[in-house]
Amino acid sequence: MQLGLRMAGNELRDAVVTMGAADVDLSLDIRLHPTGARSLPDGAVTIRQTAYIDGAQSQATGDALLPVDGQLALSAGESWQLWIRFDTRTATVPPGTYTFELQIR
Repeated sequence: MQLGLRMAGNELRDAVVTMGAADVDLSLDIRLHPTGARSLPDGAVTIRQTAYIDGAQSQATGDALLPVDGQLALSAGESWQLWIRFDTRTATVPPGTYTFELQIR
């Protein structure tokens, strides 16, 4: 997957990856690796997954974005989204180009 974006200081941007439902249960390994000379500092990028919350009437009422710790378990028939958040509000990121690879195995 290739992704490009431009940001200034004190901004945040989200990129969303959506996958359709699989026929079998999956255990995925999710990793973000720098591919260029510069890497993003800790806290400047986070990966989260969408989780659906049951409401008072036993129906999904919205979604929460939960941190992904590298592993993601999915049941057969579930579709899912990953949110990659780039955040320069809380981390000092010098101007430049930062490239990376998102691995989903």
